[in-house]
Amino acid sequence: MKSLSTRFPRRSFDVPPVPRSFRVLAFGLSFVAMSCSPEVVAPEASNPDTVKEAPSTTATTEQPLELGLTVNILAGPDAQSSRVTASGTLMHLVTDLERQTFGVTDAPLKNAIGSFMGRNPEDAYVRGPTPWDDLYTVYGLEQTKAVLTVKSAQILEITSQPTVLNRVEFINESTRFPATYHADVTQDVSNTVETNWNSTHGVEFTQTVSYKVEFLGSGGGGETSFGYSYQWGQGGSESKTYTVGSSQGVSLELPPLAAVEAVLSASRGTMRVRIKYNVSLQGMTAVNYNPRHRDHHFWWFNLAEVMAYTGKSNAREYTEDLEIGYFANAKVVIRDIEDVDAIYFSYGQSVPGGHCISLNEPADPYTWWDNSLCTPTDYGFRFSYAGPIAGMRCTLMNEPTDPHGWGDNYFCVPQESRIMPVWSHTGPVANKRCVSVDEGSDPHGWGDNYLCF
Repeated sequence: MKSLSTRFPRRSFDVPPVPRSFRVLAFGLSFVAMSCSPEVVAPEASNPDTVKEAPSTTATTEQPLELGLTVNILAGPDAQSSRVTASGTLMHLVTDLERQTFGVTDAPLKNAIGSFMGRNPEDAYVRGPTPWDDLYTVYGLEQTKAVLTVKSAQILEITSQPTVLNRVEFINESTRFPATYHADVTQDVSNTVETNWNSTHGVEFTQTVSYKVEFLGSGGGGETSFGYSYQWGQGGSESKTYTVGSSQGVSLELPPLAAVEAVLSASRGTMRVRIKYNVSLQGMTAVNYNPRHRDHHFWWFNLAEVMAYTGKSNAREYTEDLEIGYFANAKVVIRDIEDVDAIYFSYGQSVPGGHCISLNEPADPYTWWDNSLCTPTDYGFRFSYAGPIAGMRCTLMNEPTDPHGWGDNYFCVPQESRIMPVWSHTGPVANKRCVSVDEGSDPHGWGDNYLCF
């Protein structure tokens, strides 16, 4: 058998024949010396109670470097019908930047090994090729890789708001004859996905992530979906435009002097998703001692164990946030055309048979507490003295010269209502029907305030 000094002429080692795998246990960490025969020899330990059987660290099978990540999102009108999943793994041979990120560059790695070996090695490697015909190839060692896995995927929030997308009116002005009408009631809308990252600094993954996003209840009540791919860590936005509503059209017959409308509405949803990824290092570090240490030049160690022994964290977390905007539960409803037939402002007097809402501002010291807005028909009107009402379409009612809390008062109608109120604090609005809103005891300029339709 030739000596290693003959086999590797670049180093003037004098290495006698020794067992091929020389395993020593110290400080609870397994390490292996490289030599030439198949025997396994465990040296005598100073404290036999500390010696435990160590897993084999001889030849290992390299894992494929090209794997993949997949993110699947199902966006529905609520949390019960929505879900997000993320799975897969990315990995590559560790880069110099990642060695810095995890604190295993040359000097810190040698110091870490020296802390339990009693002496720093001359050379410490985390991947090939190395001198001496490449230690990773000769001894079948696993090169160190940066490995990325999915830690968690969760829906943070789902919000939904009813939205009117389109209206089509059908009016029969004949006083004698019925009429048949047909019209399409559709609208083009866009579903969107926006991706942002907290940071991707310190790692260098260039593989792609495949995304598939499905939307429940889009279009004519069915499902739509689209897919795309981004490089891991890349932010950006994607969208798909499609048509919702009744593409076959709406047909109906109206009697004389009848008027109806077809209203296309949907729920406008927003879903916020968060995916957390974990990056760690996996593989062996091969080292060379010159002169020999404990009768050997070459040793190898599990890098994760070396890091754990010296208190270095082998985990870095990265966060991806996605915001999905979409339309769900699109529907077409036929209903009578809505119009405000009459509206009254009441300051202390009731309106028999009317539907009234209070217009009270509690912070105003004048007698707003008995003021109401009344209509013969219930149109679903509401008044708020604390900002807009969620899910409704609101119009600010404000007299700028009144200092008593009128800056956040709103008159609101249902989101799907055809009624479009307008507020004026400078007199009636031309070409609209208006009602005066005036508390006679309030001196702060209410005489020219009007709610118009």
